[in-house]
Amino acid sequence: MLYYWLHAFAQRSRGIDCLSLEVAHSAEWIDYFPTMASLNVKRSEVRLADRRVVPGPLQTFGMDFTSAELDAFIELHLLDSRSMLTQMTSPLQGLYDLTINVRRGDYYSVPKWRGEYSFDVVEYVRSALEQVSAQRPIDRIHVVSDDPEWCRIKLGWLGDVAPVSSPPDNGTPLDHLAALTASPRLILANSTFSYWGGYLSEWLHRGGEQPHPKSEIWAPAFHNRFFPDGGRATQLHPNWHVIENIPGGWDG
Repeated sequence: MLYYWLHAFAQRSRGIDCLSLEVAHSAEWIDYFPTMASLNVKRSEVRLADRRVVPGPLQTFGMDFTSAELDAFIELHLLDSRSMLTQMTSPLQGLYDLTINVRRGDYYSVPKWRGEYSFDVVEYVRSALEQVSAQRPIDRIHVVSDDPEWCRIKLGWLGDVAPVSSPPDNGTPLDHLAALTASPRLILANSTFSYWGGYLSEWLHRGGEQPHPKSEIWAPAFHNRFFPDGGRATQLHPNWHVIENIPGGWDG
């Protein structure tokens, strides 16, 4: 959803009249981000003569949107004063050192998506942690995931690195997004939700001043086996650190 709204915002900033068509879950996200309603159009409001565009993912950084357009979109629509995310992020600032986002869910439970998105998450986290700890020591780790039980079983060794915390198991996606936004250091998953957490953290911490120390973000080079260039992620912010490979490879 957010990439489509970003596309509409970017097009309108270029003088092109463009809106995102409302879908079933649009209303829920507009409740979180009220100003997003200005980028939305109901199906009943679409006129016969209006041009329809069946878009692709619209997720390529530097092609589908620029860094400046992304920053403006975040400032005006995602972290503006009316945003529920802004209200939820504020009390979390300063609580986290390193946050790890682990995506499981349908990436691993649905055979089709498993074939497209899966990789060895444990080896990826180990590889990313090596780079993170080389920058500076890790004081504490916060693990955000749609499968916290899997993380407790498979990533229990993180407790040997630093004290580990996690959100309540009944946390909402917005709770998780707020935790990613508030954290100055992130290890991301290969999911669009995770990328947005990275964009938001990058924007919030870009000044590099307290209470927002400059962000350091790590992301996997791999996104999806159907993407060109060996499945390489096109969504990554140019300021992020990229984990180019893991032991055994992304297909291992």
